[in-house]
Amino acid sequence: MQFFLTLLASIASLSAYNLVGVHAVCALCPDEVIGEWLTKTCVDKLGFTFCRYVSEEIVCLYTSDGMRQGSFEDCPSNVGQQWIGCNPC
Repeated sequence: MQFFLTLLASIASLSAYNLVGVHAVCALCPDEVIGEWLTKTCVDKLGFTFCRYVSEEIVCLYTSDGMRQGSFEDCPSNVGQQWIGCNPC
């Protein structure tokens, strides 16, 4: 019975995270794109990861599985995933 209650509490906690916009998996932004350092990473409500760089002119956009979506062409087309640090925009 205690295991069931612990499991139920864990599921409820994860559901609450998703309701407030915290994503479990997001794209791992490259540290550098064409000589510009990463300054900000955030995930929107649809799960897209935005990677912003020093000049603010370079913004890479990725799906949660790390595929580039119609953003700056010098952004890598594939990146890894992360489970920690998926901050909401």
